[in-house]
Amino acid sequence: MRDNSRLLKLFFLLFICSVYVFSFSHFGALAYTAFNSQDGPFLSGTMAASIKLEGKTETEALTAINTKKLEWLQHSEIILRYKEKSLKLNLKMFEFFPEQTISSLNIGQNNPIRVSLNQRLLEKDLDSFSSNFQIAGNDLNNLSYKLINLASLLQIGKFDINMEDSVHTNADNSETVINESIMKPKNGIVELKQLAMELTPINISPQSSFSLLDYCQKKGLVNIPSKTLSMIASGIYQSILSTNFSLQERNTGRELPDFVDLGYEAKVDQTNNLDFVFTNPNADPYVLKFIWKKDGMHIQLQGKKFIYSYVAVKEDEQHFSPKTVKQFSPLLPLGKSKITETGKDGLLVNVYRELFDSNNLVKKELIAEDFYPPVNRIEIDSLQVPKSQQDSTGEMGTSNGLSSSLTNNGDGTSVGPNTPNNVIPNPSTTNQQQSTLSDLSKIQTNPISTRK
Repeated sequence: MRDNSRLLKLFFLLFICSVYVFSFSHFGALAYTAFNSQDGPFLSGTMAASIKLEGKTETEALTAINTKKLEWLQHSEIILRYKEKSLKLNLKMFEFFPEQTISSLNIGQNNPIRVSLNQRLLEKDLDSFSSNFQIAGNDLNNLSYKLINLASLLQIGKFDINMEDSVHTNADNSETVINESIMKPKNGIVELKQLAMELTPINISPQSSFSLLDYCQKKGLVNIPSKTLSMIASGIYQSILSTNFSLQERNTGRELPDFVDLGYEAKVDQTNNLDFVFTNPNADPYVLKFIWKKDGMHIQLQGKKFIYSYVAVKEDEQHFSPKTVKQFSPLLPLGKSKITETGKDGLLVNVYRELFDSNNLVKKELIAEDFYPPVNRIEIDSLQVPKSQQDSTGEMGTSNGLSSSLTNNGDGTSVGPNTPNNVIPNPSTTNQQQSTLSDLSKIQTNPISTRK
């Protein structure tokens, strides 16, 4: 009997303990859930993606999260960048879960929004990015994780993700000579060599602009001949044409210099503040180096290869024949003439930059339209009149009284520089004299053109 009593006490004790443990685990969990998902206002410090939920009910908190989500989708951008190429992601690949976010809030803390990523849409965007991409599974998962974390914060803005930091590709990332141009000056070689030695190497920082005048000033280089600076600038210009570098300032002269081909001049002048400025929009630095070889000065652009191929082409080249300007001088013997300017053709050319992706033309951009006006041919002829004509003109005066510039009075007569403006020639002048004056008044005399 005593043994049965002990067994009953032990059984009763075990039963009480079991009920206590079961009740604590079950009802305690319900109590915690009820406390965290209360229908009343959330406690101080409770946030979801930096949205303050303090004092809000679950319904109000849900409305606030949905409103913030819509704002983020409308005003935010996520851009993937690899070298010079960029891709704006379609934000529809993100799916948000505001209800689950509310139900799992940690009271008094800032909670991320529950969000998932449509992997299929992400891979579709990456496939359209470039044929050079080969993204491994782990790299794709890492990129997805980064994108989900970014979206879960619902911070409005423009976000750039550098693909080189998280994605491995089959593209060549080694540094090499990207482009190279050659300058073959006919004169001024000593000055060009000295300046090139002072300037090389030129480091082009990522996403920054470069000014040749500012760089020379920092180096303490002043009073450099414009021709020498222009040779340096023209060489750099040819080296960066076949890249994605953007031009900010480039100038040309009135005449094409003899050290550069048509379409490739970049005139720089410290006195007249004519500069050469360009921008490197890439995330990688590049270097310009000047190297002297037997065939001239080589300007090399060195750095990582581009994902695209760039080609500079010249089109629509035109030549304009110069006009002949005749001038007259009483100092030349009768029947003699002199050429003071042989003249030069005018030139026009358009320079384009073509962008290729795997041998497919993606874009064609007009970079410059260079125009050089023609230089007129100037011919000076004698103004002296034959002696037989002088005797027949009488009051017309000797050839010394004539000049190459005649002023028309508006009544069919002309006045030379030695004739007072208030004196009108005798209307009784012979027909031969009138005919001579009429012919002379039709002569077009132009001053000798000035050129830069």
